[in-house]
Amino acid sequence: MKFTRIIALVLCLMTALTLLVACNEGGKENETSDNEGQTQTPADSTSEEATETVDPAASALPDKVFNDVFRLFTWSNQTVYEFDAESETGKPIEDQVYLRKQHLKEKYGITIALTKENGDWNHKDSFVKMVEINNNETGENAYHSVGCYFALSGAMSVKGLFEDLSDKEYAPYIDLSKPWWPDDLLGSAKVNGAVYAATGDITPTFIRNLSICHVNLTLVEKYNPGVNVYDLVRNKQWTYEKMCELVLGKVAENEYAVTLDNNVGYDNVLYSAGFTLVENLEDGSLKLRDLESDERFLDFYQFAYRLLEENSDTKIIDVQESFAKGISMIHLGNGDQLQRFLANVDFEYACLPFPMFVTETHKSQDRYYSAQTFWTTLYSITSNCPDYEIASFSLEALAEYGYKKMSPVWFEETFQTRYGETKENAEMLDIIKNSVLFDAGRIFGTQIDCFSAFRQAASGNPDWVSYFRGKRELWSDRINEINQKLG
Repeated sequence: MKFTRIIALVLCLMTALTLLVACNEGGKENETSDNEGQTQTPADSTSEEATETVDPAASALPDKVFNDVFRLFTWSNQTVYEFDAESETGKPIEDQVYLRKQHLKEKYGITIALTKENGDWNHKDSFVKMVEINNNETGENAYHSVGCYFALSGAMSVKGLFEDLSDKEYAPYIDLSKPWWPDDLLGSAKVNGAVYAATGDITPTFIRNLSICHVNLTLVEKYNPGVNVYDLVRNKQWTYEKMCELVLGKVAENEYAVTLDNNVGYDNVLYSAGFTLVENLEDGSLKLRDLESDERFLDFYQFAYRLLEENSDTKIIDVQESFAKGISMIHLGNGDQLQRFLANVDFEYACLPFPMFVTETHKSQDRYYSAQTFWTTLYSITSNCPDYEIASFSLEALAEYGYKKMSPVWFEETFQTRYGETKENAEMLDIIKNSVLFDAGRIFGTQIDCFSAFRQAASGNPDWVSYFRGKRELWSDRINEINQKLG
């Protein structure tokens, strides 16, 4: 469910109550007068007005009871946000984790059997090995699905461990066009027409790890009276040039204009401009993007280097030591920080998409882009899955429930004490959620190993071209290997 619907629902209920009272008071006399002066559409009319609109968020799952077990192998590092709750405790977010499991059990007869192991970057090899070993199992010993660290799904895909989630033969109940799945899964996340892993509202780690530009509205108003940053976003005027105009060279000695937790945040700046390191060709294959001669990228790189490395108003400092204390005007961060550090701050703030890279010379970008950190869980269906129906049904049901119940509760709890900013920030989070840009360079992070190229190059090096040339052949060869294995 979109966050803006939380606000809209209250208004709709108020309107409905008003109409109900009016109808009861007016009786039949008002029934006839309601249609005066209106042109009636015949029942058999083929006009657009008579066409029934389809709710994109309507469930496509049948009322089916499996009375079976869904076996999921996942990384233990994030299950606290996804599956660990064993009862209702009065904590709304944690309760939804429990209620989602109960929803599958009570409505569809699906019990989740969870097996979990450490699967972060330092344990990636052992995690992949466990999935490989289980791939030889059948029946009740085989996993239906795997949930993993963002950069690991590609490694297991090239080993033939996962099936295509867009293929109805293997995923009969998954509908990637539904709003609980990001649009770009069918774009940048595809390889030779296949989607081997998916994320979205199926996991709370999705919203927690979205790139978000935190804006201290109190400081913005102090130094730029009358500026409405929400309107800048709505009017597609929220650009890096505008951001720099608002914040650079204006803050006091004990304040910061722009802050980031570390240089990993540079990745989000790259994706906000619409660039990926690997591109998807029309024939479905992958190719290293030509970032050596792309004038827009080269100009962007110089701009980003000046902003992130050379500008004295930009600092690398933890969010809790800067933005959370009200002394940073802009923090280029993520969704997790909203709940952990910003829920109870004593100043007004906005959560905006990262700005667009639009200049007098480069005007092509007309939308915002957001990114995911590697701490987002990707879900797949195993190639030795004993039952594709229950596997795909379970994943779709988890995602739908997440969209309609878990994500809205996360938002309500995060902003429950911040009524003045709730409506606008709900709108902004919708924009951020709907703007996710995937990069095969990150999905196949352990294969290509180019995912950190931008941050590594931009950290102290103004010469992108030399850096890229030194890596181009190696990265291209690795991409070709992926194309061959998944062709």
